[in-house]
Amino acid sequence: MAYVKKASESDAAFVQLDSELIRQYAGYWRADAPGLAAGSYVMNIVAVMKDGSRISCKTGTLDVKAHDRSGFAFSSKSQYGTGSGAYNDDGTLKSNAQVVYVTADTAKTCKAVVGGKEITGFQSILDAKQKDTTGTPIDFRIIGRVSRNDLDHISSSAEGIQIKGKSAYAQMNITVEGIGEDAAVHGFGFLVRNAGNVEFRNFALMAFMDDGISLDTKNCNIWVHNMDIFYGSTGGDADQAKGDGSVDVKGASTTVTISYVHFWDSGKCSLCGMSDSAEFLVTYHHNWFDHSDSRHARIRVASVHLYNNYYDGNAKYGVGTTKGSSAFVEANYFRNCKNPMMSSLQGSDARADKGTFSGENGGMIKAYGNVVEGASNLVYANSDAGTMSADSKSFDAYLASSRDEQVPSSYTTVAGGTKYNNFDTSSSYDIGVKASDVDKVEDVPAVVTKYAGRMNGGDFKWTFSASDDTNYSVDTALKSAVVSYKSSVRAIGGYNGKAEIPAETTTQAPTVKPTEKATEKATQAPTVKPTEKATEKATEKETQAPTVKPTEKETQSLAPSVTETKIHNFTKNGKTSSYFKITGNLSKSKGKVTYNGLKLTKCLKIESSTKITFKTDSDAKLTLVFNASNSSAIKVDGREYALDNGILNIEIKAGEHSITKADPANLFYIEVSSKKSSSEETTTEQTSESTTQAPTEKPSDSRPETPVESDIYVSPSGKASAAGSKNDPMDFVTAINKISAGKTIYMAEGTYKYTQTILINENNSGKEGAYKTVKALGGKKVTIDFDGMAEAGANRGIVLDGSYWHFYGIDICNAGDNGMLLSGDHNILELCQFYANHDSGLQISRYNTSYNTIDKWPSYNRILNCTAFNNKDEATAENADGFAAKLTCGEGNVFDGCISYCNSDDGWDLYAKPATGSIGVITIRNCVAFGNGKLTDGTGSANGDMNGFKLGGSNGACPTPHIVENCLAFNNGATGFTDNGNGGAISMKNCTAVNNGVFNSAKANFMCYRTSSGAKYTNLVSYMADSRTGATDQFLGTVTNSIYNYKGVGTYWVNSWKATGGKTKYTGSEANDHKITSSDFVSTTIPGYNASKGSYATDYHTTLRNADGSINMNGLFQLRSSSDIARTGAGAGL
Repeated sequence: MAYVKKASESDAAFVQLDSELIRQYAGYWRADAPGLAAGSYVMNIVAVMKDGSRISCKTGTLDVKAHDRSGFAFSSKSQYGTGSGAYNDDGTLKSNAQVVYVTADTAKTCKAVVGGKEITGFQSILDAKQKDTTGTPIDFRIIGRVSRNDLDHISSSAEGIQIKGKSAYAQMNITVEGIGEDAAVHGFGFLVRNAGNVEFRNFALMAFMDDGISLDTKNCNIWVHNMDIFYGSTGGDADQAKGDGSVDVKGASTTVTISYVHFWDSGKCSLCGMSDSAEFLVTYHHNWFDHSDSRHARIRVASVHLYNNYYDGNAKYGVGTTKGSSAFVEANYFRNCKNPMMSSLQGSDARADKGTFSGENGGMIKAYGNVVEGASNLVYANSDAGTMSADSKSFDAYLASSRDEQVPSSYTTVAGGTKYNNFDTSSSYDIGVKASDVDKVEDVPAVVTKYAGRMNGGDFKWTFSASDDTNYSVDTALKSAVVSYKSSVRAIGGYNGKAEIPAETTTQAPTVKPTEKATEKATQAPTVKPTEKATEKATEKETQAPTVKPTEKETQSLAPSVTETKIHNFTKNGKTSSYFKITGNLSKSKGKVTYNGLKLTKCLKIESSTKITFKTDSDAKLTLVFNASNSSAIKVDGREYALDNGILNIEIKAGEHSITKADPANLFYIEVSSKKSSSEETTTEQTSESTTQAPTEKPSDSRPETPVESDIYVSPSGKASAAGSKNDPMDFVTAINKISAGKTIYMAEGTYKYTQTILINENNSGKEGAYKTVKALGGKKVTIDFDGMAEAGANRGIVLDGSYWHFYGIDICNAGDNGMLLSGDHNILELCQFYANHDSGLQISRYNTSYNTIDKWPSYNRILNCTAFNNKDEATAENADGFAAKLTCGEGNVFDGCISYCNSDDGWDLYAKPATGSIGVITIRNCVAFGNGKLTDGTGSANGDMNGFKLGGSNGACPTPHIVENCLAFNNGATGFTDNGNGGAISMKNCTAVNNGVFNSAKANFMCYRTSSGAKYTNLVSYMADSRTGATDQFLGTVTNSIYNYKGVGTYWVNSWKATGGKTKYTGSEANDHKITSSDFVSTTIPGYNASKGSYATDYHTTLRNADGSINMNGLFQLRSSSDIARTGAGAGL
């Protein structure tokens, strides 16, 4: 796997490269990162060895320069102003561009959506573009060698692939580019017609049919650059032994730039005008005419600018002008070019036995600043600097003394009387080239030989001899090498199971070769290409990455054990279950039971005919919940057990089990919890709701991936019509609507960009025991990014209105409102992150506003080991919480093992209001909230409520007995834990609050004085670094075994206190000061925290979690075992 980011960004900014950009070669692997703007970058390479171990290595800084976008294709007076195709002019892909990878294996099967339809095949996609008027950009990326036989078909019998617009100069926004140093097309070329804004770059043309690239018929803004063009197929004419034209421009094609192309012994490089009668505009610059023979260019009618080209051993001629054309030949280097500049029927052409240009009228050349070495013939109109004396009548070119000099109208061609049109100095033209864009002529050979052609000179190596300077015959050895050329790439897209990957850790660092061979102002992308014999050595404590691609079958480390919990809630599920087999009758008239925050109203009557059977694969704990008033005993596996206040908790062995009648009873709830060792392959059934037991619930999906039939693979560049396989991934939104219950969507690493809400409809649901799962493939970084969404209440990122979905390891960011609105039931969000959204990162509330009763609101959802941070509404900074379960939230929702920090409003918000009434009981356990009120960089207005845990609202009008267990709140702008006017019997146990009230000193660690008197607070710890300024903790209810802070005095130990006044200092018989200091804690050092800036510069989702995702505070604000109050506060599970 390979990743890239700007050098100035944190590691969290790494973006994974598409799999196809990683290829295997003999002795090494290579990764390329196209589509980067100019700047400094760093790549990270991760290798997965045979034994599952991973080794990663970051490169040093790689400098990326902008491509040299000059010439008429980029003229401000051209139709589209650019020739960058599917790219922006800063080098990045257009936001709506599709990327199509074309290889020998995929040229027939690659897919793209054109005009709303999915099209398959390279040429077929281009054919469909002819009818498409939307201009949707497509970037075709060629990898390795693609031959004519690999194609789905060709639409030009003469050239091969055809790119054709609907009508003249139609905007196509197409790029055809090669990846790396060895992309090549073999046995065909390209015909372009009626097309605007098309780019060709960084691949070789070999043994093409007729022309290499033929720009034929009404094209504009075409850019051909960084190409290697070799021999074409032998034609029928005498001058076609090396093929016909390499790059021809004709048929009213205009505003074309041809640059940094390496022409290898080409016979006829570029015909510029054929039967044209009207002026058109072309630029040639920084091309390497390497022992090519002629037509550099051969110009009819056009106004052409040629600068900084290297004419290197050309046996016939350089620039040829005819039919009234005008050419500005500037700062080119002519080395052993027989006739550097010619005009038909005059000058050097008139000296030949017969004219070179078919007796056509002549054209005018303005020459300036060129170097000419070894020329046979050159006649200037106004200077003796050529090979012979000046001739004002029969000349090759006019020699200008300055770049801006105009050619006098007195100089005309012998045939046709053509004057130079001075286009290069006329305000009527924009040639797209500033004086600063032109290299010094003496530097041209070095610049051009370094940057022309494919990246780093390409993979084809050939050396010409001195005799080749004057030889225009076919080099048979070169032609043989071209015709027989084969790609050296062994695998595309990573390890394919064929190559041997060493299992041992290498101690050699890869050699980084960033784009040292792109254009002068341009590199294609940073590239990591190892040498076979690297010399760098790793340090003793750090091994460097081997030059390998990870295997496709990646594995994850397993936790020592995985907790498997099967739950059946008769209120929600009746008798329907894929795990329990239930026989019997239901009833809704047997009263109500509250268990672990669940309000249970439907039961199974335990009668003689009632029977429940199930099987466990390992020892387990069985919990049965009855109504205590008329239930006393039950039989499990034939043995009778007495109930304890309506509840049975027993241990059972692995095997078949049954539940039957002992006495009449009413069963409301069943739970079976077991543990499996990491060596077992688990198939955990996703249960219908969670309990509120304090131990952290283990992640339910820490096993290796074992894809089954009907699972779907997706990728950032996946297509709607794709098969959804690993090699043909689908797009994410299509997969959401196609995935079946019990199946998994595997999301390939990368950033999935959207600007519209993704809605998972209410009727798009899994079922108990058969969740629809969305999972990061291989545990890699997957980001669903809504960057660009406007801040608005309707602009949520994902709306999960369906039920029985499980999101695992997914990041959601930059939405215009909530990152996710969770409005369905029985869903699981696990190891997900929600950040930089414009309202709460995750909110549990209804989506359908007609659902007005609590039984229709989202219920029994579990949020496990998730993190939320930097969520902020820009308008007021008063609304964006990390996590919110408020307003219209049902029963049984649980947050377990979650972290919420540096959000503009609260860490958790459980607000309710009279208009909609009380919400269901929310359980929050093993969770941490810190730094809320401002963002991680310390910026923000501190306008929000800024609490760690806000547990209600509306001054007692909407009471709900929420449950908070084993939680930690520190450094929040306001209160650590607040009832916020809940009015219900809150239960709070084993919680620690430290140094809260950062932005409001009137706020205490605990402010729970507006609850009911039935509220219970047990084993709490309150600590302020300066107790003289820390506000007084406030309670209403029973406080037990807790440390209580009183402003200006200090802390008190409370054994048991019935707090009635809410704001009164505790004065009971045990009102003894108990000084608590920093030494009572294992640690008080917050990783990454800068107190002076109020900033937090650490990836807390990583640093504060164990390998299984559960929280590990590493002793932060956890009491030492030696402390005399060690039995209190947040502890195990954090």
